[in-house]
Amino acid sequence: MPESIGYAAVDKGAGAHDGPVQPAFPGSLFLAAGILALVTLVAIHLQWRAMIALTWLYTIVGLVDLANALGQVGVVPHFQSAWYIPSFLVPLLLVTHFMVLARLAVRFRKSLKAA
Repeated sequence: MPESIGYAAVDKGAGAHDGPVQPAFPGSLFLAAGILALVTLVAIHLQWRAMIALTWLYTIVGLVDLANALGQVGVVPHFQSAWYIPSFLVPLLLVTHFMVLARLAVRFRKSLKAA
């Protein structure tokens, strides 16, 4: 199923019968957010020094990607068989991004108090 989610999100005409949908950033921001998420997971697992900076970068790029997706809400009726992406995955990703952002903000606030 993850392959179909990625394909449906990047494909310009996933499920569209009356013409392809033209996204503003055809998959490049989606791809960048995905790659950054994977690199960030590896950085956190291996305790790299840059893990916090990578987490900030991943969160910002991911939120911009989701804002771009929300800006294209008019194309949702054309998704047809990929209806679950805007219905479930986009809200789930928004919640997880804001949870990560909240934890980063708390950590940043604590580091300012300690300094």
